Amino acid sequence: MFATSSRRVKSLGILAFLTILIMGSASAEMPKNLTLARDSEPTSHYLKGYIRGQFGLHNVVSSRDSKNNLCFGYGSYDPDHLITLKQRFPSLVLQVKSKYPDTTIVVRGPDQKLYCADDSLDGKAAQLELKNLKIGTYQVWVGAFDQGYSFRYMLRVNQADTVSQN
Repeated sequence: MFATSSRRVKSLGILAFLTILIMGSASAEMPKNLTLARDSEPTSHYLKGYIRGQFGLHNVVSSRDSKNNLCFGYGSYDPDHLITLKQRFPSLVLQVKSKYPDTTIVVRGPDQKLYCADDSLDGKAAQLELKNLKIGTYQVWVGAFDQGYSFRYMLRVNQADTVSQN
């Protein structure tokens, strides 16, 4: 009888531990979408995602953005993130962080203006600075430069006056 009770206590202890672990990790998850007001704290935000690299982003949105830059990459058909601006923003910087070295980013604004980038200034991780942003929702696609790659990433969103090289 004592052995059976001891097993039950151990089982309940393990179950309690797993419940706390799962609930703790769920509350610590990064959001998929973001709503911003200018001068809000913090000034850097992180969104987490997973690339499946199936669809050519040039087929999903367009082959060129509003500045005639090519729209490269493979990602999902639907936007990975929605960034809603409650006020006009002079500038935001979006940076992709991942173990996969060659990422791309595509953003479509509420006015259908399109922004595309496949490299940052110092490497192959995508970085994009958006300027003179209007109020509304911006659709964001993160992609892999090559088709068929799947990996996790973080998207860092910074108010431009607070951008660091980290």
